[in-house]
Amino acid sequence: MNVYEDVIYYKQALKHTLINNIGFFDNLSYVMRNNDIKEITSFDSDFDIFMI
Repeated sequence: MNVYEDVIYYKQALKHTLINNIGFFDNLSYVMRNNDIKEITSFDSDFDIFMI
C-alpha cells in the first residue's frame, strides 16, 4: 500500500484558514477544486460560499 501526502495543498489550505473563518478541511476542499480536482466532499454548509 502506498500513502501519499500532498504537502502543497495542505500548506495552501492552512494559508487560507489563517486569513478567513472557514475551517481547514473546507479550505482544503476549496484548494483542491481550484487545482482541477473534479469531485470534493464537505460536511458542513460553510463550504457553500465557494460553490459556483
